[in-house]
Amino acid sequence: MTRTYSVNGREQPWDDTGRRWLAGLLVDLDRISAAGVDYRFPSLYASGGSRAILDEVDKMASDYPRSVYLRRLVESERLTDAEYQRVVEVAAHTMSSDYEISRVLRAVADHSSLDNEAMRSAYLGAVGRMSSDYERSRVLQTIFAKSSISHEVARGAVNAARTFSSDYERSRVLLAAIESKALSVEDLVSVFETVTRSSSDYEKSRVLLAVAARWTLTGDQRKAYLRAADTIRSDYENRRVLAALVRQESR
Repeated sequence: MTRTYSVNGREQPWDDTGRRWLAGLLVDLDRISAAGVDYRFPSLYASGGSRAILDEVDKMASDYPRSVYLRRLVESERLTDAEYQRVVEVAAHTMSSDYEISRVLRAVADHSSLDNEAMRSAYLGAVGRMSSDYERSRVLQTIFAKSSISHEVARGAVNAARTFSSDYERSRVLLAAIESKALSVEDLVSVFETVTRSSSDYEKSRVLLAVAARWTLTGDQRKAYLRAADTIRSDYENRRVLAALVRQESR
């Protein structure tokens, strides 16, 4: 194999000028494709830590390489809350692909507790900037899949589902919240207020039935359950939901 270096069609010696040109070309290629992440990430990180990676992400030309570098950063070692927050903010403000933002946010949720108030606010704010209910749902379900999350995180995730247009994805988040046991009975009013944003009687019903199967409702929670049930137009689904509440009285 023979390689030649030409400028404007004229062959040139392979000197420092050619080497600088090739190095710049490879950097540009990596900023488009992340093709050199295995080589450039260690070098950048060794020279400046997370700040160097985040500065490099700002220079990238598309969401895919940004996502690759941000996820590599999150997965490389334990970051501080401030560093996780910066990763989330960079993803939210420099990326337009909900799929790639979702990949970054789910990686952060796997490695961060989200218990820091500023971090939690930035994270849920990033979820709110996404337009795809499917990707938002995936992110919020990742939160509830964690072995331990605080009530503050759980309530914030439930409230984030209120803005969904998809009744199905809203229900998936609420059911994940109920199953995770991250919520207490005092948090249920927020669940009921969120589920009534749905227009589907079936989706309302399956969330309310999951609640009734998990908690014995009294006082304000019982009243909120009945208010939510009252928004169900289907006689069949309404009877199912009310029957579940009646069965609690015989426990």
